Amino acid sequence: MQPRPIDNKKDILIYPEGFFNTRLFLIICVGFFFITSIAVPAAAANSTVTTTTTTVPVTTNTVIAPVLTVARFTGTPTSGSAPLTVQFTDTSTNSPTSWSWDFGDGNTSTAQNPIHTYSTVGNYTVALTATSTDGGSNTAIQTRYITVNNAPVASFYGSETSGTAPFIVQFTDTSTNSPTSWSWNFGDNETSAEQNPSHTYTKPGTYSVSLIARNSVGINQSVQSDYITVSTLPFAEVMMTTTAKPTPVPTFPTVSFSGTPTTGTAPLTVQFTITTSGRPASWSWDFGDGGTSTERNPSYTYVIPGTYTVILTANYPAGSKPVTKSSYITVNGGSGSASSPISPLVPIGAIGIIAMVSHLLFGTKRY
Repeated sequence: MQPRPIDNKKDILIYPEGFFNTRLFLIICVGFFFITSIAVPAAAANSTVTTTTTTVPVTTNTVIAPVLTVARFTGTPTSGSAPLTVQFTDTSTNSPTSWSWDFGDGNTSTAQNPIHTYSTVGNYTVALTATSTDGGSNTAIQTRYITVNNAPVASFYGSETSGTAPFIVQFTDTSTNSPTSWSWNFGDNETSAEQNPSHTYTKPGTYSVSLIARNSVGINQSVQSDYITVSTLPFAEVMMTTTAKPTPVPTFPTVSFSGTPTTGTAPLTVQFTITTSGRPASWSWDFGDGGTSTERNPSYTYVIPGTYTVILTANYPAGSKPVTKSSYITVNGGSGSASSPISPLVPIGAIGIIAMVSHLLFGTKRY
C-alpha cells in the first residue's frame, strides 16, 4: 500500500468513535464536580441529625439507723406535806409516742404529763418508760425523788425546872415529824442549835424557854413561859466557932409518887407514877422486896404476899432526895399461896411417904 501524501493542511487526530466520546466524558466530569463540590455539602448542611440518649436508672439502697428514745422527766414540787400534788413533765428526746409512769406508791399512769397526789408520808422512787415507733423504749428512774413529810410540831422538856445558881438543865427535844434543825433560846440571851443541849443558868431569875424546829416542809415553835426558876443558894449558920463557915443547904423540888393498886392478891402488878414540881436527873426505886428500878414511872409485880415499904430517891445535881412510904403495898395470899397456913398433917404425911419408899427399896431387915 502506498502512503497517503502529506498536504499543507494540519493533521487532525481522530480517534475511532467507538473507542471514546469526548463530549460525554466532559459532561460526566462536570456532573461529578457539581455533585462533590456543591450538592453534597448543601445536602449535608440542610440535613437534621437525631441523637438518641438512653438513661440507665441507678438504684441506691440507703439504710437509715433508728433514732433511739431517751426517757427523761421532771416533777414539781419534789417535797412537801401530805397530801402532796406533783406535776410530772415528760422531757424525753426523739419524740416518744407512749408513756408508762410508776409513781412509787403503787399508782401508775399512761399520760404524757400526769398529775399525781401522794397522800402518805414517805420517800418515793419514780420511773418513766418512754416508747417510740422507730426507736424502741427507754426507762428513766429517779430514786427517792419525791419526799412527802409533815411540818414538825415542836416540843421539849428540861431535866429540872428550878434550882440554885449555877443551875444546869439538860434540855431534851421531843418534837414530832422528824425535824432536821433546832434553834433554842434559853431566855438569858443564850442560844443553841443542838438537838438536846445542856445549859447552865448563872444568875437568879425566872426564864422562858423556846424551841424552833424545822424540816424541809415547814417550821414550828414551842414556848414555855417562866419555865426555869433560878434562886440564890441559901446558907445555914453553924454556931460552932467564931471562925465557922456557913454550910450551904441545898433545896429540892417537891417530890412524891403514887402506886396503883396498893393492895391485892399475889401476883400483884403495881404501876408507880412520879409527881414532882421539877425534873430530877435520875430516879432510883426500892420496892421493899429486894426489887429495884431506875425508870421514871415503872411497873412492878409483887409475887410474895406481905406488906412492903417503897422508897423513891430523886437525884439532882445538888444532891439526892428520898421519899419513903412505909407499909405502902399490901399483897395478900391466894388459895394455895405461900402464905397459906401449913396443915399439921403435912409433916406426918411426908414421914409416911418416906417410910413407904424406904420399905419398898430396902425391904425388912431381919437379925
